[in-house]
Amino acid sequence: MKRFFLFLLLILLISCGKTPKEDKTTSTEKTFTDYYYQSKQKESEGNIKNKAVLDEPSVPYMLIYEDAKIVNRAVELISSSNLDSAKILLEEVISRTPENYSNDYFEDDKHYVEFWDKEEFESYINVLEGSAINAIQNAYPRAYYWKAWILAEEGDPMKAMEELSKALSLEMDNPQILCEMGSILTNFFDVDTSSVLMALGLYKTALSNRDYIPPRDKARALRGQAVCLVELNRLEEAKEVLNESLQYANSQLAIDELAYIEHLMMGGERWKAEQVTTDGDTIIYD
Repeated sequence: MKRFFLFLLLILLISCGKTPKEDKTTSTEKTFTDYYYQSKQKESEGNIKNKAVLDEPSVPYMLIYEDAKIVNRAVELISSSNLDSAKILLEEVISRTPENYSNDYFEDDKHYVEFWDKEEFESYINVLEGSAINAIQNAYPRAYYWKAWILAEEGDPMKAMEELSKALSLEMDNPQILCEMGSILTNFFDVDTSSVLMALGLYKTALSNRDYIPPRDKARALRGQAVCLVELNRLEEAKEVLNESLQYANSQLAIDELAYIEHLMMGGERWKAEQVTTDGDTIIYD
């Protein structure tokens, strides 16, 4: 059953390649101020996403509509370990997922892009400088993602992967979804060569599927690759990607894993230890 599931996941992964995007109106003189005023204009129009409500934005320069606000509340509940209440809110949002959802679309000759948070939005601006867009906070892929996170915490990784697959079908190039899939494969399933190679492919895809990736997500994808490479005894490669990850985020987990790799390279034995999880990353010593 597990291998059949991994085969289906591989097919889905292959389908996640880049697809051509519509031409975007560009201007080399666009600034963050321009994006802010475009978003304010969108606020006054109020003509997308029925029952849209603008909250005091916790994420600068992005409109936050009602379903995104509900997901934000669910995340706050998760942070306070109130998983049951969070799941109810997330399922409410999921039930309203548009049939032909897209996080990047044109309407009335305007370009709209939905972002998970400030870091993702800023990465888009830095990489695609000059793109005239209206920024909105994402709701539906995030809802599936956090529901999957709860299911994994509750000990149901298979259902968690199913929810992540649904999230990925909505946003095929999102690195956070791909990294979480890789983390669950190495954290909750039996660690064998097939699952490790699948996780490694997910982490690599997370780095290559889109042009704009926040440093946080680059670091996580690289750390995930390193975990897989250690399991495959490809220690030099693991060192390289861990050192690269430290260019994007100063992670104690990466530092500890580098020390473990040095231990192995000096002839040390693999340690017997519990799984170590930090902000979505897992080291498994067998």
